[in-house]
This record gives sequence, structure tokens and C-alpha cells, in this order.
Amino acid sequence: SCMYTSVDIIQLAVDKRSQITLMAAGPSKAAYEIASIFQMGSHTPDENYDFEADIPHLEGVPKLEDILNEGTAPSLDELGLQDVVSVTAAGDYSITTGKSGASAEGGSILQQTMLKGIANQLAQASTRHETGLPTALTVGDVCAVGTSHGLVLVFDAKEQLKGVLSPYLDNKSSSSLDVGRYGGISTLDMSLDGTRLLCGHGRGLITHWDLTTNKCLRIIDNAHPPGFAVLSVKFTDDPGIILFSNSGGNLFLVRLSRTLGLRSWQSDCIFSGSHGEALTFEPLLMSKIQPTLNPKARSIVAIATVTQILILAISPTLEGLTAIQLKSKPDCLPLLAWQFVIAQHKKEGKGNVTVDPVLAMARGNLIRYVQVSLPENDEPKFNPLRKFEVPYTIAALQWINTQTVFVMDTTERIHLINVKDDTDIEVLDLKQVELVYGSRFFKSLETGGNVSKALIMAGEHACYNSVVLSENKLFLLGLKAVHVVSIKPWKERLGRLVREGKLTEALQLGMELFDGTAKAVVGISGSAKKRKELVSEQLMDILQGFVDMKLMMDKPERGNQKLLTEHYKSVAYWSFLCCFKVKRIDLLFGNIYDTFSGEDECSKAVFLESLCDYVQDGKVKSIRTAVAKDFVEYYARRGEYEKLENCILRLDPTCLDIHQVVEICWSHQLYDAMTYVYNRGLNDYATPLLELLLQLRAALKKGKPISDDYQKIGYKLFLYIRCCVAGMAYPTGNVPQNMIPLAKTSVYEILLASTNFHNPADKASYPHMRTLLEFDTREFLNVLSLAFEESDFDSSTRLPGIPTRQELVDVLLKVMVHEEQHTFSPSQVGSLFTFLARQGSKHKDSIRVDEHVYDQVLEYITRADEEIINEERQQALIELWHSGVLQKFDEERLLIMAHGAKFYRLCELLYEKRRQFVKVLSCYLEDTSRRPQAFTFIHCVMTDEQYTEADREEVAKAVVENFQLLISTNIKETARLIVLDFPLELEELCDTLQANEEVQYQFLLGIFDPRYLSKQEIQGPYFHVAERYIELLCKFERDSVYSFLKSYDNYRLEEALDICAKAMIVDATAFLLERTGDIIGAFKLIREELNVKLDDIKNKCSQEATSGQDFAQRVEKVQAVLQNLIQFCQRNSGKVEERNKQTMWFSVFDLVQGLQHGRTVNEQLSEMYKKSVSDVLESMLGYISLQDILLKIMQDPAHESGHFKDIKPYVMEMLDNYNYEETLLKTTNHIMIHDVKELLTNLYSQAQRGISPKTTQCSVCSRSSNSLVEGIQDRIIIFSCGHLFHTSCIGYDGDDLTGVGASCSICDKTSSTVARSKQHAFHQQAPKSEPAKKVSDCNLSSTQLSNLLRFNQSYRSADSYSGNMELRLAPPSTNGR
Repeated sequence: SCMYTSVDIIQLAVDKRSQITLMAAGPSKAAYEIASIFQMGSHTPDENYDFEADIPHLEGVPKLEDILNEGTAPSLDELGLQDVVSVTAAGDYSITTGKSGASAEGGSILQQTMLKGIANQLAQASTRHETGLPTALTVGDVCAVGTSHGLVLVFDAKEQLKGVLSPYLDNKSSSSLDVGRYGGISTLDMSLDGTRLLCGHGRGLITHWDLTTNKCLRIIDNAHPPGFAVLSVKFTDDPGIILFSNSGGNLFLVRLSRTLGLRSWQSDCIFSGSHGEALTFEPLLMSKIQPTLNPKARSIVAIATVTQILILAISPTLEGLTAIQLKSKPDCLPLLAWQFVIAQHKKEGKGNVTVDPVLAMARGNLIRYVQVSLPENDEPKFNPLRKFEVPYTIAALQWINTQTVFVMDTTERIHLINVKDDTDIEVLDLKQVELVYGSRFFKSLETGGNVSKALIMAGEHACYNSVVLSENKLFLLGLKAVHVVSIKPWKERLGRLVREGKLTEALQLGMELFDGTAKAVVGISGSAKKRKELVSEQLMDILQGFVDMKLMMDKPERGNQKLLTEHYKSVAYWSFLCCFKVKRIDLLFGNIYDTFSGEDECSKAVFLESLCDYVQDGKVKSIRTAVAKDFVEYYARRGEYEKLENCILRLDPTCLDIHQVVEICWSHQLYDAMTYVYNRGLNDYATPLLELLLQLRAALKKGKPISDDYQKIGYKLFLYIRCCVAGMAYPTGNVPQNMIPLAKTSVYEILLASTNFHNPADKASYPHMRTLLEFDTREFLNVLSLAFEESDFDSSTRLPGIPTRQELVDVLLKVMVHEEQHTFSPSQVGSLFTFLARQGSKHKDSIRVDEHVYDQVLEYITRADEEIINEERQQALIELWHSGVLQKFDEERLLIMAHGAKFYRLCELLYEKRRQFVKVLSCYLEDTSRRPQAFTFIHCVMTDEQYTEADREEVAKAVVENFQLLISTNIKETARLIVLDFPLELEELCDTLQANEEVQYQFLLGIFDPRYLSKQEIQGPYFHVAERYIELLCKFERDSVYSFLKSYDNYRLEEALDICAKAMIVDATAFLLERTGDIIGAFKLIREELNVKLDDIKNKCSQEATSGQDFAQRVEKVQAVLQNLIQFCQRNSGKVEERNKQTMWFSVFDLVQGLQHGRTVNEQLSEMYKKSVSDVLESMLGYISLQDILLKIMQDPAHESGHFKDIKPYVMEMLDNYNYEETLLKTTNHIMIHDVKELLTNLYSQAQRGISPKTTQCSVCSRSSNSLVEGIQDRIIIFSCGHLFHTSCIGYDGDDLTGVGASCSICDKTSSTVARSKQHAFHQQAPKSEPAKKVSDCNLSSTQLSNLLRFNQSYRSADSYSGNMELRLAPPSTNGR
């Protein structure tokens, strides 16, 4: 890693031979290093550069762990915010496709090295001891390599061979080794403390070793059935329990024990391959984060089978926890990897942070993550987080840290994947490693290949024991060496980019590191604040060197100004971006600005322009005073005063040169900036107001129209005064709370100044207020109106120095009214009086005005003056009236004045007070802007109870008199008003419109059109009006007559028929004839119309004029008339005799058949013929028998030759419809029969059901049911409710039970049989229905019995029929039947 110090001064001299000379006035490692890399701005790194030469010399002998763990990611205890994975519940999650990239942004992240010492030792051991080829690898405190001859080579921290482990190795020469006895090493695993080693062999042997002494502790030779290879063996959290799987797909648990110095073991199969081969497994080692484990805590293991992932608990008891489907192609192995993450459980509240394991699962091209929550006293929870697909087949999967995983594909490429977004950060090709695969053990070649086909196919790319992760580094076992793939520490990544000259990429990476958005970051630990401080220091050193290099050495020639400017802009961009990112503004406006300003004017200008953008965006509030002075001077010199003013308004005034800024603002009319500096910088709210008022007064005294510049000053003054009195800052923001009293009192003090102290020659009283009134009276009074709403004028909260409302009003009157010389126009005085009227009504307790002043106010306001807004004056008087000020004035005089000024709203108030509602209506009608409101007023008078009958009569008379005016205002609203409120005058008013038929038509349209009035709202027999409307419809809208006649029937048929007949409207006339009962006449009329239109179509066809829109419209009209005729026949087929019915339908069919001769001429006509024939035949089928229709078709002259191909489709369609309707009818009939049968069956079963009495005593006499009374022959009657009676108790003797009701007399509240004396009353009130009897007791005639049998037979056939038709009939409910 590289450390940089800031650059003080670097001077550069480049001679013609491109030699670089550095002259520095202080140490600058970054500058010297950058200068050594670059020559004339470009340099290519040495291709023979050896990274290992940069590894610093270490004192003492390093261990292997120290070498491998250099730059390792922090431990779990050191994890900061960037290692927190936010976990949320995700039920149904989607699949995303991972992105792939060849290399990472910001330089290479991965580095690959070969352990040369181990490589040399492997070669020597192979030669010396006949060890065979490497087969398995495990790494911890030492590195252990298994070989094909069953040996394990153990290398220490110096990469020297520490020992050779083998269960059959003796002290003899190597030629005596029994290398084939147990097979090659198939798997290795080292304990977390690095003291124990497990070895699995190809022929099923497992050995347990002590690495501190290289002694074999146990030889486990019969832990599973012979003939299978050990595929994987693992330690668990419990040192006395190990797990292993074999090539038979079985998983075994081995318990290690030691009794009296004797080591023993016991093996149990916990998963059988008969349920699906176990391809791999991975125990969860909680001891990585918890040195002391709870003995009652669950120890879990993930098992990958052919189709799914199983998670089991192996202690304290063996139990299955969950199963996750993970299917893929059969030629790829499943992969498992555990990682601990800090999880924030959002569902359980903020701050609930736990360390949860996350299981990464992969197979084929799919990767899934599942979070496992292991509460102490609860069941484990499994939360699927995400799954995504990659465009390659995965062969190995390992976690690097909580944010990154290593994935190796089947083409031996390593993919560094970011967990958060599933993207490839970098890809590294490993083909030169010559990776070792364990396929031979999955095929169990050393035991004869006794494995399943699934295991053989899946193990083609097996590398479980060749790709090993240790301390966040990936170890790869090759045929000749062990390789290490790791992530470069963050400092090294920055240093490498700097050495390669990629300074902008280094800056970008530094900012990502500062933000925590950089990917695959290792080598940085601690809290977020500490990490930011470390990154900020490095980033600022790189930035300083970058600026020095780009501004002093690596820049274009001075001749190309455009290119030079772009170069400076790029440097300024990175400078501002980095300094604002890490919040080092002091460096930006310190050394970096000095470097820019000391280079040349162009670089200084670029820096200041970049600063302007940041200031305008609000990112910069304060800068160094020297920089601010240069900034103001630069933009003032360029004449960009608007941009300068915007920037001044966004900067803290304390960092500005006040004198410089004020001088520039006054000279260039930057009044907003000047006011801002005075207010915020000097806490002076009076000076800017006073200075601008003096300038404005001087311009007004010239007696000429003022310029736009002074107009701008005047309106800025209004806004400034409004802001100050409201406690707001000008032009934006708020005045500090402690400065609000000063701002308000300063403004009022200047406004109420009686003399002009700055110009003794000005003798006018209250010159400053006079200036504002003369500039724009209305706007200034509006400002005062807003000021009067503030609470500062209330006596309880008024601050010292703030005048009362009365004082301000007195000054206004003195300036504009009481002076002898009237300098204000009548409109200005009128605006004052309007202001006084409104404020006097609002604040009548705090504003007192003399009566003669109100006389003047009234005179001014009611004066007809076009310069004064009429509505505003009227509103002022209305407010005065409501406040009671005008109550003392003579109402008659006030009415006259209000009428003269056309103040109709005020007149309305006065007339309402007098209850002269006719005159109120006249006010509405005379006021054109409010005339539409007259309709609401009239309706209110006619319906509201507060108005008397006399009032309504007067208003009604006025409505009749002003009917024409109401019509011209809104004819539809007038119609509605007349119908709802004046129905008796409707005919009379309608006749008054006789002279103008169009207006009369619109008026009647407003009555009869349902868009304006519903049919229910039109009450009364308006025969004359309706018939007049029909006449006008015949004239103005003939097509709407028929629809009106159908929807409205309050007219006389004879008169309406005469009107339609005279107007020759066929459809309307036919409709009326139909209503009068002349069906044949109506039919002939419609048929004749259809015939005419068909003849017209035929003529067009003969003239070959069958193209264009006109012909299409004619066809549409024919179709409309035909449909009307068909509907007519359908409506009236049941009203005429059979002969007439056939005549009508066949007549329609003959007309349509007349089109067949011309249908070949035009395609549109052919389509019309087909559709018309189809419609007629389909509609006719429901009214004319099928035989008659077919006979009619056969007798048609067009088909005498026997060619029916033209009408075959229609006939077939008719037959299909007939069959469908017949089937539907039969089905419906059978369903009804089924329902009736089931209902009767239920009733019969209920009648035959036995009844249990509630008691054995009679409900009338209370005697027992078996008691006998002498002379009485009793029988027992029991009702379904459970009540029991003697027949004699209810008035029946002997066997004759005729008349016994079906319901109990006790339960039936309408009858009473409690006493024998009331028996006859009971007989009269009891229901007449017969009680349920047995069928054998019913007296059925032979006919009735035959009908019942037929009914049952039909029910059976209905059931059979329903079954054939596959009908699903739900049994009907019998409740309530």
C-alpha cells in the first residue's frame, strides 16, 4: 500500500528530449511517484513488472497464515456498516439474470499467485516418495495436499514439507510402500484450530490425524459398507462428531470417544441414498463466531441431494428442519456455502440486529440465498432472500465476505459476484492452473465403479476438494502447484491505479470507498466514521497529486486555448467533486485554489466558473474571503451581473468583502444583492429602503413618466416593505427571530418620517409615504392591508416603535385628503376611501374615522369613474354596510347612489331588507354578470317557506313580464324553471314564442329532452305543448320524432298521427298507427319505405354507382329500416291472425330476396344481402314454423331449378338454431321436473318420518295418553312439533278426522283449543291443509295413480337425459317450501 503526502510546490521543466526535472520546495512522495511514471503525460507500465517485488520486507520468520492472510477482510467483530446485509421477508421472489463483465471498473481487483515453495516441494516429494498426483487440498494453519497414492503432504508456514501422512507408511525404503491398499486421498478437512486433520480415501478408509505431532489418532475402516469411496468428510462444532458421505449417496455421523486412553468411534447413517443420493453436505460452524457454544443449541447441516436441499439438525436430537427444491441438469453438482451476516430484521423493529447464517446454494446456472434464523428457545426460521441466474454453468461456490462470493464455472473462470445486485465484478481465467477434479471418486473407480448413473453424471466437474476457501482467500489445487486467488486490499487498488497513471479512476474508486458503494472491498475495518477518515486522507493525497500533475506537467500546449480550457475544466470537475464528497472544502479553497490561481488566468477562470455552478445549486454557502473577492471581481469584470447577484444571494455575507459588493451593487443596480448584504451582513434594514425611496422620489418630482428602472425600484420597495413587516427576509428566507423587531420598526420609522432629513429643500410632509402613494396608490394600500392583518397592531402584542392602525390611517388622510393642495387624482383618493371602507369594517374597534370622511368616502366610491375598479368599490361599500357604518345613512339616498353607480349587490341587500323581492329580481336581471343567478333566486322564492304567497305572486308576475329576458339569458334554464315552478303558465308562455319558431323549439327542447328534465319532473297534461313540440321536431329534427314518440306518451294519438302523416315521417306514422291498432296499415307503411330504399339501391347498382361513402350510407339506412320492420313483426306477431302473420313475414322475406339479382355487382351489396337474409330467417324462426319457412323457400321462383347453394348456409343456420333451442327447452323442462320430484320426495319423507312426543300427557286435558274415559272413544293425534292431543279434546269423535289441521293449535297463534268450549273456534281458524298421510291411506283414482307413475318415469328419463348431456345439477334447497 502507498501513503501520499500533500504537494507544496512543484515546478516543471521539460526539455526537447522529453526529460522531466523536478524542483520541489518540500517532500512530495505522490508527486515524485507520479512524475516517475509519466513522461509527457503518458507511460506504459513495464510488462516484466513483478508484483511480489513490492512486498515489504518483514522482520522475523513469517508463518504460512501470515503470508496468506495479508490484507484479509476484517473479522466479524470488526465488521462495520458496509458489511450489514438488510434482510427482509420475501415470500414469492423473482429470478434475475446476473450480468457478466470481463474486468472490474477502477482497475483489476483479483490477484492470482502461485505458492512456489509448495510447488517445488510437490515436485520433489513426487520424485522422492512416489506420492502420486495431487487429489485433495485443505488449508488452515498449515497446508495439506492429498495424493493419488493415499499420502498427505503437510507444508508449514515456510512452504516447506513438514511431514508425509499415511496409515501404511513405515520406516523402510519407499519401494516398500503399499500405495494401493486404501486408495488415493479423496477428501481432506482441517479443524478450526488447525490441530486435527481428517482424510478420506478412495476405498472407504477415514483417518484422523494430530497435526501437532503428525500422529494418526484413529483409523476408521468400517464406518460404512465396503466398496464405496469417501466423497467428503467434515468436522462439526462438536469435536467429538464428524460427518462424511460416500459414493453410495449416504451420509454418516461418526461419534468419536476416548475411554481410559483408548480412542474409539461409532458410526450411524443419518441419510440413506435410497431416498436420493446425497451429493454433498456442509455443516454450519457456529464456533466461528461463538467460542463458547450452548450444549443445548442445535447443530445443523445442509445436505444437497439430486433434487433438493435438506437442512437437518444433528444435535441435540436428529430432526429434519426444511427442504428446498433445487433442480437442474443432471450433469452438474449442487454447491453449498455458509456465511454469517449482520441482519437487520425490519419486521421486528429498528435496532434489532442479529448475526444470522445465510446459505448460498447453486446448481447449474441458478444461485439462491436463504437466511436461517436460530432463536434459542424457538423453531428455526428459513427466509428465502433472492435467487438469480447466470449465463454459465457453475462448478464451485465460496463466500469471500458478506458482500462478495467467488463462483467458478465449468470453463475454469473465476467470477467475483456482488451479492447485493448479482453482478459480475470481475472475471479471471484459471485455465493455466490445470485444476484437479475428483470425478474418479464420484465414479468410485478404485472400488469397481459400484455407483448410480446419477452420481456418475453429476461428478463430471467435481472439485469440492480442489477449490478451498481459507481466511477469505481462494486456494486452487492444480496438477503441479497450489494457486491463491484473493481480492486486493483497498489501498493496494488505489496505489496500483496511481502507478498505472489512472488517476481519475483512482479518484472515482476513492469516492466509492468513501460512500461505501465500492464492491469487493477488503482491508478496511472499524466504524463507518473511522473508515471514512482513512479513505478521505488517501483520497485527498491522490487529489492533490492529481491537480499538481495535471496543472503543472500533464497539460496541452498553450497555443490551443480551447483544448487547454477543457483540460482545466476536467481537473476542476474532479477537484470539486472529490472535495465536496469528503467535505474537505478547506482544501478546495486552500491549496487547490492556490494551485489553479497560480498557474494562469485561464485555470483561475475555470475554477471560478465551476464554483459559480456550485453556488447557484446551493451546494456552497461560505468560501474563503480571498476566493470570494476574486469571484466577485471576475464576474463584475465580465459584466455578468445577473449571475453575480444570484450567487451573492446564496453566499454567507460574512465571507464577502462588504465594501466591494455594495459598491458594485449600487453602480450596477443590483438592488436585491445590496439589500441582502445590508440585511444579513450589517443587520441594517433601514439604509436600503431609505436610499431607494430617495431615488424614486427624485424621479417622481421631475414630473415625467418614470423609466422601467424606477418602476422596478418601486415594486421592489413594496415587496421589501411587505417582507419586513411580516418577518420574512428579502428576497427569500426568514429574518432571524431576534432581528424581527428591528426590521419592523426600521420600516415604520421611515414610512412615518414627517420630513426629508436628507433633502431639506423638500418641504412635503411625510415624503416617504407620499412617494409610495404617488408611485402606485392601490399597490401600496394593498401592502398596508396585508400589514394590518399582522398581530403587531394588537394592543396586547404590539412592540415598541410600531404604530397603531389609527396612526397610519391618520397619516394617509392627512397626506391625501386634508391637505389644501390636492396632488392625488380622484381615482387615487377613491382607492384610499375603498381601503378605509374595507379596513373600517374589519377593524372597527381600532380605526376611527369622522362621519364627514365617510360622506366623502360614499361620494367618491359611488362616483362613476372608469379608472376605479367597480367591483372593488362595491365590495368596500358592502363590507361597510355589514359592519354597521352605513346604517346611519339615509337608505333612500344610498339606494339612489348605488343605482347610479350600478352597485346591484348593495341594492339587493337594501331591497331584501325591505322584502321587495321583485326589485331584488330586477337587480339580478340588470346586472349582466349575475343574471344567470336569477333562476336560482326565483326557484328559492317559489319553494322556500320563508317567503309568503304574496311574495310568490309578485315574483311570478315579474317572471312572466321578464320572460323574454330570461329566454335570452339561458333558454334551457328558463324552460326548467317554468316547468318546475310555473306549470300553469307553460302553455301561455309557449304561445308567446310563436313568432320565433326556432326559439320556441329550443324552449320546448329544454322541457322534453331528458338531458334537462326527467319524465317524472314533467307533470300535467301538456297535450298542446307536446303536439307543438312534435310539429317543430318534424321541421327541425325529423330523425328524432320517432324516438320522442316512443319515450313520451302524454299526447293525443289522432293529432300526433295527423302531424306525422302531413310531415311524411314514416317510422313515426307507423308507430302511431300501431298504437291505434292498425297493425296492417303500419306494416304496409314501413314495408313501402323499405321497398323504396331497396329500389334506390338497385338503381344505383344498375348505374354502377356503387363506390364511395354515399352508397355505404344508403346501405346503412336500408339495414336500419329492415331492422325496424323485423322488430315490428316480432312485436305484433302475437296480435294478428296466423294468416296475416305469415303474410307479414313472407312479405319481408320477398323484399330481401329481391336483392339477389344485383348482389354479384357490388361486394357491399352482397354482404348486405347475406346479412339481411340471415336476420330475416333467424327472426322469423320464432314465429313461423320451420316447415312453412322451408316450403316458402322451395316455392320461391328463384330456386325452381333446384339450386339451393345460395341459401344453404342460412337454412343450415336455421336448423342449428332450431336444434339448439329444442335442446335448451328439453333441458330446462327436465331440470324443472328434477326440482319438483326432489321437492315432493322431501315432503313425502318428512310426512312419513316418525314423531316423538314431548310428553305422554294431552296438551288440553293433561290426561295420560293411555288413560280411558268411560263413554268416549279416544284416539291420539301427535303433531310434528311434539304436542299430543286426544281426539275428543279437540272436538273429534271416532275415526272421522276430517278437518284436522296440519299445524298444532298451540303453536298456531291464530287459534286456541285450550278448552273444550272453544273447539268450534279452533275449527274455523285452523289451516285448511290436510295433515300428512301415508300413500296407502290416500284415496287415489286410477287416473291419478297413472299420472303419478308417468311422473316418476319422466323423472327417471330426465335423470338419464341429464347424465347424457353431462349436466351438473345441484340439489335444490327445500327450506321454506
